[in-house]
Amino acid sequence: AALLEKTWKIKPLTLCTFGGGRKKDQLQRQGRAIEAGVPVAVATPGRLSRLLDDGHAKVAGMELVVVDLAMDLKQRDVLSLPETRRDFFQLFRSHLCGPLKEASAAAPRLAL
Repeated sequence: AALLEKTWKIKPLTLCTFGGGRKKDQLQRQGRAIEAGVPVAVATPGRLSRLLDDGHAKVAGMELVVVDLAMDLKQRDVLSLPETRRDFFQLFRSHLCGPLKEASAAAPRLAL
């Protein structure tokens, strides 16, 4: 997120489980922020998949999908974690594969 802010001079919406409150309330808050319009949102595979599954976001309205696969707080490569790999491939199969295949001007771009 900091690199995007520095390079593009925009503040991306960071979608994560931090910030307090119940998970349901966090998802609703983040969903409202997405619906209000953001130039770029950065999310972990699990959080983005949950927002899409619950209808808080739609791939059709996204120009750029940034999936955060950086090191976690314990300095582990997150793709080495089985649950993150599962979440990433589930997100890709369920939500991103079709729109990315279309390769039209309306299809989102994917950044990892």
